[in-house]
Amino acid sequence: MRPPAKAASREVQAAGSRLFAVLTGRNEVDAVGHRGAGDVNGRGSFIAIVDGNQLCFGIAVKNLGAAATAAHIHGRARPNQNADIVVSLTARRARTPAPRADA
Repeated sequence: MRPPAKAASREVQAAGSRLFAVLTGRNEVDAVGHRGAGDVNGRGSFIAIVDGNQLCFGIAVKNLGAAATAAHIHGRARPNQNADIVVSLTARRARTPAPRADA
């Protein structure tokens, strides 16, 4: 049995965790547990650092058949099952780096 979403997020907050995941379309699971629900050629990676109630993350993807439309973190689940979404991820606008002094 998976913990409630609030308990799962408290575990991560308390740990000051660094998170990493490899994303593949072949591992995407549909609502009834069938694998391969995503773009089977799609690949990506996710990295995040949790500091208190702050989450800093990066996502890189390639070989998607269409533009990505959403990103989120699920709670714990058994293999071939989806858990509830515990965190929805939204992108902030990229910052333009300051010019280098030696440029």
